[in-house]
Amino acid sequence: MIETSGEPIRNPVTGAAHRARVVLPHGFEYTEAEFASTTTRTSGGPIALEWVNGHGHFCTLDLTPNGPPR
Repeated sequence: MIETSGEPIRNPVTGAAHRARVVLPHGFEYTEAEFASTTTRTSGGPIALEWVNGHGHFCTLDLTPNGPPR
């Protein structure tokens, strides 16, 4: 089983949500994503993982032969 959570990255001074994103006008999977801080843990399987404050991003994926709408 895998448990994952994500939230906006935090401003290191104030601790407030600090929204950052990347825009790829010609991206092949997505055109815009927002960066996140993630935590991922596994349990009950052969591979034990515990990643805290990892990197992630949120986006709408367009996994089709044509990619994102243009």
